[in-house]
Amino acid sequence: MQKIEIITDDNRDYKELPVVPVVIYEELCKNFDIDSILTMSTLKNNDERIGYIRGVRDVLNRVFILTKHTEKE
Repeated sequence: MQKIEIITDDNRDYKELPVVPVVIYEELCKNFDIDSILTMSTLKNNDERIGYIRGVRDVLNRVFILTKHTEKE
């Protein structure tokens, strides 16, 4: 599994980041798991599936970072 790292501006005040409850992250993971993406009929070929999976993983990783940030406070 490829690790995705999101680089943010170091000068940004982290108190301005939105708060995302862990339950939202967990629900998104359930609804957008690999099996459900692979069976989506709107995706026409494997290139679209891979692109969609990458996009979903990027979003889920960002939401996870925001939930992790709120747990530290």
